[in-house]
This record gives sequence, structure tokens and C-alpha cells, in this order.
Amino acid sequence: MARIALVLALGLAFAACGDSEKLDQLGEKAAATWKAAAEFTAEQKDKALAFFGKRMTELEGQWQKAKEKGSGWSADAKQALEGKWADVQAAYAKTKEATGDAWVKARDGFKAAYDAFKAELAKNK
Repeated sequence: MARIALVLALGLAFAACGDSEKLDQLGEKAAATWKAAAEFTAEQKDKALAFFGKRMTELEGQWQKAKEKGSGWSADAKQALEGKWADVQAAYAKTKEATGDAWVKARDGFKAAYDAFKAELAKNK
């Protein structure tokens, strides 16, 4: 889902140019970057955490903007989003603390929580 957000942002940037080939290439790069980060080993933890940290900063900004605009959300929608955001934060914290095989599980848990939050956020825009 992160790659979708990145592709959408890049799409807006290139929409004025009308350069769909460049947009396709950037979308492919974004997808490849997220896939590569999601495959970082425990030995590459520092590099992965830097990547995940940037994604968290971007996602938190999107979440804050959504909350400002989300006055029409149902109580259930707001509760679902809040819960999924808490899941993302908890999963991210685990990636910072875990080592070895536990880190790989934490990495995968973060990716799953991140994707679930992005999907829920997209449903409620």
C-alpha cells in the first residue's frame, strides 16, 4: 500500500507533464524499493529501520491530514482507523527492539500492519 501512496503522489507530480512512461518507471521503482525493504535481513536492520522510519513519518502526516478532514467518519470507521494506527505504531516499535529471527517476524508484522492501515485509510477518504 505504501507503494500505491507513493505512486499516487508521483502521479500528481507528473500529471501536469503528461509523461506516463516516466510515471510507470517511477511506480515500478517505488514498488521495487518497498519490496526490497520488506526483505531486509536482521543484519540489514539499521538500513531497514531508516526506510521504515521515513515511511512512518509520511504515514503519520497522512493520518493527521485525514483526521483533520475526517469529521464525517462514522464512529466505527474512526475506531477502526485508530486501532489500525495503534497496530502500526506497536509493530514499528517491535522492529526497533527485535533481533535475529524475531526481527524478521517483526519486519513482516510491521509491513502487514502498515498495509492494513493504509487500506483502511483509503476506504475512509
